[in-house]
Amino acid sequence: MDESQLSRLSDVYSRWNKPLLHSPRKGYGQSTSDNQTSSRKAQVPHAWQRRFGEGKMPQRPKFRSRRRGREKKRDVGAPLPITFTITLPLVTPQSTVQRLFPGRCCETCTPISRSQLYDKHIQVAPIHDVLQLANTMRPSVIQRLFPHMTFCMSREVPWHHAAVQQEVLNSQRVQTTMQQVVETEGTSVDEKKDKLQQQRQRAANLLETMASYISGLVVRITGIVLFKVFGTATGGIRVHQGQMEMVQRAATQRIPILYLPLHKSHLDYHMLTFTAFCHNLKAPHVAAGDNLNTRGLGMLLRRLGAFFIRRKLEDCNGHRDQLYDAILHEYIASLLKQGEHIEVFLEGSRSRSGKVLEPKCGLLSMVVDAVVDDIIPDVYIVPVSFGYDKIAEEGFGDELLGRRKKRESFLGAIRSVWRLLSGDYGFIQVNMAQPFSLQEFMESHHGCESDMAVRRNLVNKLGRHVLYSADQSSCVMATAMVAFLLLNKYRDGVAYEKLVAGFCRLQHEISSRQRTFGFAVNASSAVDHACQLLKPYLMLDTSASDENERIVKTNMTIPTVFELAFYSNQVLSAFLIEATIATAVYGLCGVWLTTEAACGISASTMVSQDELLMKAEELCCLFDHEFIFALPCVTIRSALYEGLGALVAGGMLSYTESQVTRRMEYWDDDDVEYSTDRTMKLHSLTDQLQKLSFFHSLLAPFVESYWITARCLSTLRTQPMTRQSAHHIAHISKCEIPLTFQRWRFCSTF
Repeated sequence: MDESQLSRLSDVYSRWNKPLLHSPRKGYGQSTSDNQTSSRKAQVPHAWQRRFGEGKMPQRPKFRSRRRGREKKRDVGAPLPITFTITLPLVTPQSTVQRLFPGRCCETCTPISRSQLYDKHIQVAPIHDVLQLANTMRPSVIQRLFPHMTFCMSREVPWHHAAVQQEVLNSQRVQTTMQQVVETEGTSVDEKKDKLQQQRQRAANLLETMASYISGLVVRITGIVLFKVFGTATGGIRVHQGQMEMVQRAATQRIPILYLPLHKSHLDYHMLTFTAFCHNLKAPHVAAGDNLNTRGLGMLLRRLGAFFIRRKLEDCNGHRDQLYDAILHEYIASLLKQGEHIEVFLEGSRSRSGKVLEPKCGLLSMVVDAVVDDIIPDVYIVPVSFGYDKIAEEGFGDELLGRRKKRESFLGAIRSVWRLLSGDYGFIQVNMAQPFSLQEFMESHHGCESDMAVRRNLVNKLGRHVLYSADQSSCVMATAMVAFLLLNKYRDGVAYEKLVAGFCRLQHEISSRQRTFGFAVNASSAVDHACQLLKPYLMLDTSASDENERIVKTNMTIPTVFELAFYSNQVLSAFLIEATIATAVYGLCGVWLTTEAACGISASTMVSQDELLMKAEELCCLFDHEFIFALPCVTIRSALYEGLGALVAGGMLSYTESQVTRRMEYWDDDDVEYSTDRTMKLHSLTDQLQKLSFFHSLLAPFVESYWITARCLSTLRTQPMTRQSAHHIAHISKCEIPLTFQRWRFCSTF
């Protein structure tokens, strides 16, 4: 290259580095100082000045981003100023990180379904963000200008769904029920005719109020709106491609699909429909409570697939409306017969505590009856769960404190959408377990018999099986882990660096239990992300000079504790069995753990394995309505054995062998059998004992709550109690808990 070419190149570089003559708008280019701007204005008159003469040129209002405005709004409610930076996005639009595949079918109940719809390709499938549209071909001008609209209009969703109203009204069950009601109410022939006509009109009105009318156009328009809303309020909606591929394979077999998701938020109604819509799946008919059937909102939800049912099928006297039951039963059966997909929330209502609630198996029993009565050959069951970094609802803590729930309305829905647009709710993860055959599940549990007691037991087992599978297949979000640590381990506050280290240890413990996570970055970035979303519930001590020595603590007010407990309880299921065994250990060895270990005496104590397991089983029976400890096909004793092995592998307990002679008497002769009674040894002043204490602290708040409630209820048996006296008894009971906990005996205490 000669000197002339070098001079030309340097001239080009100098022109390139020279500031622009007209400064671009802020946020879209490089800004300059006010002096440079004024000098350029003096040198080169503006077009407005050349046309209208000298004078003050009108200034365009400065550009103000929405995100900056949202941050100011969020800072108003924060107790203390707290700043965290997110260094990396939590997950890429299509993450190729190889992780565990959650949600496989039960090997005992559905071995055939476990091998179907699954291959090695599904296991290594990536995580995909639904909001990131993939262009498989060269986009046109309209696709570049309106990507969401063209995507939603190109979905292979039917514009019209099957209308089953007339089939329901003419069904034999509904006609027979109306005849029975008329026979009990009417006396003469004319009265019976009038009553029958009234019952037919009532049945038509009930079905009109209940039935859904899915509109493909409304589904597409709503999909366009949800793309904008979720794209603004969330960081993305992530779906495991392998899980969606299994559901798509199940949909091609022309067998109806029953989605059974966990219920945490009102967004659940739209999340599954939106995800299915984006993957060319048929929009499901969603069972919704009649409290959502308000003017405006009910009409919109009905067009999106919601059919409204009563929250309680019994009146205040315990009587059931037979005609309503028959119509609902036939409506569910007719939808399944037409090949429609149905979505039912087994928990009934949203979980205010973050834990899995007990199954409400009314609608599920109707699906089982349809299969048993050969109305349909089979149904695919799909357990579903949603992971939220931050839920859109606010006020769960107020409802748990006893305040009345606000009634749903169309105006309230608009306010919720506006609040959703003005906030940041992190990422959303949709988890779908492997579909399994209902017919195969019933055959493995011998539930095809006509005995109603056997069938009711089968439905209850199926409901608990689905809820446990959905909970175990759900991913653990970063906000849940941070809330879990701050409430159970660092309630008095913790340095930021120590919080990150505890986050890493917790992540290792959860991953060793075959659970997946809703993030794919290092611990420091995940903690920053979680603290940013939980900022209204946290306080930060900024007196430390080093950022890693910042003290992070929770704002320990009752509503704040309830809000954080909602996220923390989502992690509790991963340690539930170990926490139960640790609580049983404290019940048996409480005196030793609170005296010798607390005084720093290095010693050990023994506890019988059989006695420990019996005490843990009593705990499981006590909290049977609070948690689902294991699958119904697995006994509690075997689950406890597995958890005990995990504690032994972690060094918290150890086995010692001691022979005990037992005399076994038989009818023909007397034999003496020598058996081995295994005992467990506990050691003090070790890190393992601190882990055992941590596991015990997870279940201790529930034990304390049960103890205080039992004391108050025992006082109510003898005399009436005012609110002030109830608070006094609760305070006394709380003071007695540590002493009682040392000599714990569940059978006599509770």
